[in-house]
Amino acid sequence: MKQVLKNQKPRKKSSLKGLRSRVLRVFFLGVFGLFLFGVIAGSAGAAYIYFKYSKDLPDVRELRDYQPSTITLLYSDKDELIAEFYIEKRIVLPLDQIPLRLKQATLGVEDSNFYYHFGIDPKAIFRAMLTNLQAGYVVEGGSTITQQLTKT
Repeated sequence: MKQVLKNQKPRKKSSLKGLRSRVLRVFFLGVFGLFLFGVIAGSAGAAYIYFKYSKDLPDVRELRDYQPSTITLLYSDKDELIAEFYIEKRIVLPLDQIPLRLKQATLGVEDSNFYYHFGIDPKAIFRAMLTNLQAGYVVEGGSTITQQLTKT
């Protein structure tokens, strides 16, 4: 025969509420752990790529004296153009000789925030990513003029 003490309360079964809170806690800790792992793995990957490729990059100070290849013009003794030699037909033109409307049109079409970012426009990249994901294919780019010149 069972004896029950009068002052002792019967043990309660685990309540559904307590179980739910434990499951949620484990879930959120798992999500946080995955997020933290992703941040650490992404940072490690970015550091690896940076250190692997940065040693092959030219010194930034060399860019101050950058001289792009231009056209070699060959003239006769009578100042008549005989020939042009070039790999890429580049003509160096000072910025003040480029018409204002052409500068405005180029910036308006290619990179309207040119003067407001540091060479990379994270907002434009994120916007392009969302737009392209919604469309299901590439409909918009997020690169800046600086990034486009770097690729060439």
